[in-house]
Amino acid sequence: MKRTYIAYLVLGFAFVLACSSSRELVPTRARQIKTDQVIGYHAPVELTIAWYPYQELDFKQKDDKQWVILSDTTNYRGGMIPVMLITYPETRDSLWLDMHIDTKILGNLLKHTLMTQEPIRRPFGQYLDQASCIKCHPQDIKVDFN
Repeated sequence: MKRTYIAYLVLGFAFVLACSSSRELVPTRARQIKTDQVIGYHAPVELTIAWYPYQELDFKQKDDKQWVILSDTTNYRGGMIPVMLITYPETRDSLWLDMHIDTKILGNLLKHTLMTQEPIRRPFGQYLDQASCIKCHPQDIKVDFN
Protein backbone atom coordinates (compact mmCIF):
# COMPACT_ATOMS: atom_id res chain seq x y z
CA MET A 1 0.00 0.00 0.00
CA LYS A 2 2.79 2.35 0.95
CA ARG A 3 4.67 1.55 -2.27
CA THR A 4 1.59 2.22 -4.35
CA TYR A 5 1.11 5.59 -2.68
CA ILE A 6 4.77 6.55 -3.36
CA ALA A 7 4.48 5.35 -6.96
CA TYR A 8 1.33 7.50 -7.51
CA LEU A 9 3.08 10.45 -5.90
CA VAL A 10 6.15 10.11 -8.15
CA LEU A 11 3.96 9.70 -11.26
CA GLY A 12 1.88 12.73 -10.29
CA PHE A 13 5.00 14.81 -9.76
CA ALA A 14 6.43 13.70 -13.13
CA PHE A 15 3.08 14.53 -14.81
CA VAL A 16 3.09 18.04 -13.31
CA LEU A 17 6.66 18.63 -14.48
CA ALA A 18 5.94 17.33 -17.98
CA CYS A 19 2.76 19.33 -18.42
CA SER A 20 3.96 22.60 -16.96
CA SER A 21 4.86 25.16 -19.55
CA SER A 22 8.57 25.64 -19.77
CA ARG A 23 10.07 28.87 -21.02
CA GLU A 24 13.05 28.53 -23.25
CA LEU A 25 15.40 31.44 -23.71
CA VAL A 26 15.38 32.25 -27.40
CA PRO A 27 17.45 35.09 -28.80
CA THR A 28 15.28 37.76 -30.36
CA ARG A 29 18.07 39.36 -32.39
CA ALA A 30 21.09 38.29 -34.41
CA ARG A 31 23.84 40.12 -36.26
CA GLN A 32 24.83 39.59 -39.83
CA ILE A 33 28.36 40.91 -40.34
CA LYS A 34 29.14 42.34 -43.74
CA THR A 35 32.84 41.57 -43.97
CA ASP A 36 33.16 43.06 -47.46
CA GLN A 37 32.00 46.51 -46.31
CA VAL A 38 34.65 47.79 -43.88
CA ILE A 39 33.72 51.26 -42.64
CA GLY A 40 37.08 52.13 -41.08
CA TYR A 41 40.12 50.90 -39.23
CA HIS A 42 41.68 51.68 -35.89
CA ALA A 43 45.19 53.11 -35.81
CA PRO A 44 47.89 50.46 -36.30
CA VAL A 45 50.12 49.12 -33.55
CA GLU A 46 53.50 47.68 -34.45
CA LEU A 47 55.32 44.95 -32.51
CA THR A 48 59.03 44.39 -32.99
CA ILE A 49 61.64 42.32 -31.20
CA ALA A 50 64.86 44.19 -30.47
CA TRP A 51 68.05 42.48 -29.35
CA TYR A 52 70.19 44.16 -26.71
CA PRO A 53 73.72 43.07 -25.93
CA TYR A 54 74.43 42.60 -22.25
CA GLN A 55 77.46 42.02 -20.08
CA GLU A 56 77.54 40.20 -16.77
CA LEU A 57 78.70 42.42 -13.90
CA ASP A 58 80.24 41.46 -10.57
CA PHE A 59 79.35 42.82 -7.13
CA LYS A 60 82.29 43.30 -4.75
CA GLN A 61 82.26 44.51 -1.17
CA LYS A 62 84.96 47.02 -0.31
CA ASP A 63 86.75 47.28 3.02
CA ASP A 64 84.32 49.97 4.20
CA LYS A 65 81.41 47.51 3.71
CA GLN A 66 80.16 49.40 0.63
CA TRP A 67 79.20 47.37 -2.43
CA VAL A 68 80.43 48.32 -5.89
CA ILE A 69 79.65 46.97 -9.34
CA LEU A 70 82.66 45.94 -11.40
CA SER A 71 82.80 45.21 -15.08
CA ASP A 72 85.22 42.40 -15.87
CA THR A 73 86.80 43.53 -19.11
CA THR A 74 89.34 40.71 -19.23
CA ASN A 75 86.87 37.83 -19.01
CA TYR A 76 83.84 38.97 -21.04
CA ARG A 77 80.63 37.21 -20.06
CA GLY A 78 77.54 38.34 -21.87
CA GLY A 79 75.19 37.75 -24.73
CA MET A 80 72.05 39.07 -26.35
CA ILE A 81 68.63 39.55 -24.76
CA PRO A 82 65.33 40.10 -26.62
CA VAL A 83 62.97 42.94 -25.72
CA MET A 84 59.57 43.76 -27.23
CA LEU A 85 59.16 47.21 -28.73
CA ILE A 86 55.58 48.43 -29.18
CA THR A 87 55.27 51.47 -31.43
CA TYR A 88 52.38 53.50 -32.72
CA PRO A 89 53.36 54.47 -36.30
CA GLU A 90 50.97 57.43 -36.48
CA THR A 91 52.40 58.97 -33.28
CA ARG A 92 55.73 59.21 -31.48
CA ASP A 93 54.61 56.88 -28.68
CA SER A 94 56.56 53.69 -27.99
CA LEU A 95 57.05 51.26 -25.12
CA TRP A 96 59.67 48.64 -24.24
CA LEU A 97 58.48 45.42 -22.60
CA ASP A 98 60.68 42.73 -21.14
CA MET A 99 60.15 39.21 -22.48
CA HIS A 100 59.29 37.92 -19.00
CA ILE A 101 56.00 39.89 -18.94
CA ASP A 102 53.02 37.71 -18.00
CA THR A 103 51.26 36.42 -21.14
CA LYS A 104 47.78 37.27 -19.84
CA ILE A 105 48.79 40.85 -19.02
CA LEU A 106 50.46 41.23 -22.42
CA GLY A 107 47.31 39.97 -24.14
CA ASN A 108 45.12 42.39 -22.17
CA LEU A 109 47.45 45.31 -22.92
CA LEU A 110 47.47 44.55 -26.64
CA LYS A 111 43.71 44.07 -26.76
CA HIS A 112 43.09 47.33 -24.88
CA THR A 113 45.47 49.38 -27.01
CA LEU A 114 44.04 47.98 -30.26
CA MET A 115 40.42 48.47 -29.23
CA THR A 116 40.71 51.84 -27.45
CA GLN A 117 43.53 53.34 -29.54
CA GLU A 118 45.14 54.48 -26.28
CA PRO A 119 48.93 53.96 -26.16
CA ILE A 120 50.02 51.55 -23.42
CA ARG A 121 51.57 53.26 -20.41
CA ARG A 122 52.75 52.33 -16.95
CA PRO A 123 51.42 51.45 -14.42
CA PHE A 124 49.61 48.76 -16.39
CA GLY A 125 46.81 48.24 -13.86
CA GLN A 126 45.84 51.90 -14.02
CA TYR A 127 46.07 51.87 -17.83
CA LEU A 128 43.76 48.85 -18.09
CA ASP A 129 41.26 50.57 -15.78
CA GLN A 130 41.28 53.85 -17.71
CA ALA A 131 41.52 52.70 -21.35
CA SER A 132 37.88 52.58 -22.36
CA CYS A 133 35.99 51.50 -25.47
CA ILE A 134 33.44 54.25 -24.83
CA LYS A 135 35.69 56.76 -26.62
CA CYS A 136 35.33 55.18 -30.05
CA HIS A 137 32.43 52.73 -29.73
CA PRO A 138 29.53 53.44 -32.14
CA GLN A 139 26.72 55.27 -30.34
CA ASP A 140 23.95 53.12 -31.87
CA ILE A 141 25.35 49.93 -30.30
CA LYS A 142 24.33 49.70 -26.65
CA VAL A 143 26.83 47.74 -24.57
CA ASP A 144 27.22 47.48 -20.81
CA PHE A 145 30.92 48.21 -20.39
CA ASN A 146 30.82 47.43 -16.69
